[in-house]
Amino acid sequence: MPNVINTAQVFAQEAAAIIEESCPFLMGINRSREKEFDKTVNGYQVGDDVSITIPGISRIYDGNVLAEGGQIDSWKERKVSLKVDNHVHAAFQSSHVENVFKLDASDPRRRDYVDRIFKPQIQTLCSTIEARLIKNAVMKTPYLVGTPGTVPNSIRTLNQARAKLQKALAPEGNRSGLISTDLNLELVDTSKALFNPGKQVSEQYRETNLGRASGADWDEVINLPTLYNGNKVAGVIISGASQTGETLVFGGLANGDTFKAGQVFTIAGVFKTHPLTGELMRDLQQFVVLADVMASATTAQVSIYPALTPAMPNKTVNASPANGAVVNFYGGAEQGFVQNLLFQESAFTAAFVPAKIVTPKEFGYSYSSKGVRFTVQSAGDFKDLSTATRIDLMWGFTRVRDFACRITE
Repeated sequence: MPNVINTAQVFAQEAAAIIEESCPFLMGINRSREKEFDKTVNGYQVGDDVSITIPGISRIYDGNVLAEGGQIDSWKERKVSLKVDNHVHAAFQSSHVENVFKLDASDPRRRDYVDRIFKPQIQTLCSTIEARLIKNAVMKTPYLVGTPGTVPNSIRTLNQARAKLQKALAPEGNRSGLISTDLNLELVDTSKALFNPGKQVSEQYRETNLGRASGADWDEVINLPTLYNGNKVAGVIISGASQTGETLVFGGLANGDTFKAGQVFTIAGVFKTHPLTGELMRDLQQFVVLADVMASATTAQVSIYPALTPAMPNKTVNASPANGAVVNFYGGAEQGFVQNLLFQESAFTAAFVPAKIVTPKEFGYSYSSKGVRFTVQSAGDFKDLSTATRIDLMWGFTRVRDFACRITE
C-alpha cells in the first residue's frame, strides 16, 4: 500500500509554499483568529462562527470632578461576527501524486511535476481564495479616493489613500496595497524616480513593479473586483430627520430604483469625526452600502457602514443628517469601476479552519502554516482501484477596523 500519510504531508508542505507566495492579500491581513475556532476538533462546517470583540471608545472628561458631575458614559464594545462561510477544494488523481512526492525534493522529476501540473492547480485555487477575500474586503470599505472612470497617473492618489488611513489612526507598520496592471503601469511610468532609491528604481524598469510607496508595499494583482453602481445615483435625499444606526432611509426614489452593495456615498453636512476625541474633522464622512436594494416606493431602507453615531462613545459623525439632505454617490449610474486597495494588517481578519476529515486517520492530514490551515485526505475507489486526493480550505473573514481605503479607477 502506498505511504499515504507521508505523501499527504509532503503534498501539504508543497501546497503551503505556493499558497504563501500566491496570496498577497491573505498574507497581508491578520490571521491570528484561528485560535478562536480551535474548540472544534472534528472539523468545521459552513455556518460555524465566533464573535470578535473590538474595544469601544469612551469620552474623556475634564477636571477633578468625576465625569464632570454627570453620568459616566457606558463602555460600548463593538462585536463583529467571523463566520465560516467559504469552502473550496482542489482534487488530484493520487496515482501520480504519490509517486512524485515520494521522490526527493531536489529530484528534477519532482520539480518538473510541481512546476507543470501541481503548482498551476494550486495557484488556481489560490486565485479563487484571493478573489473572494479581496472582493469581500473592498465591498466593506467605505473610504475611497480617485475619480471613477479614470486610472490615476500620479503618486498623489496613493498619498490620498494613505491620508485616509492616517486620519483613521491606522498603525504605520504592516501596510500593504493591491493595484491593477493598468494602475501599476501608470504609476511606474510617471513616478519611477520620485520616491524609490536607485536600486528599487532599477527594479521598476526591469520588472515593471511599483514596489514600496506611500508607506506601503504594493503588489500587482489581476483579480481586483469591478464594482457596479445601481441605476439611481442622482436626486437621492435623506428621508426623515434624526436618523442614527446602521440603516438609513433614502428618499427621492421611484419603483425599481436600485443601489448595489459596495457603492460609496457622502451626505451633505455629515462630517467625519476624530476616532478618539469625537471632534469634527474637515472631511465628509464616507459610507458604503452593505446590501443590494430595490425600491418599491418613493423611499427605501438601506444598510450602511459605518453606523451613524453622532455622540460618544464610538462617535462617527458630527450630526445626524437633516431631512432632505442630498446624498452624493461616486460614479455614474450602472457603471463599473476597478477597485484597488490600501490596507493595514489589522483592518481585516481571516481564520482558516480544518474541514472534517472523513477518511481513516492514517489517510487524512491537517496542516497549518502562517495562520492558514487546510486538510489533505486521500481515498480509494473500489470501482477502478484508483486513489484521489483533495485539499480543502475553509475560512471566515470580516472587517475589523477602518484601516483600509479603496482607490478607484
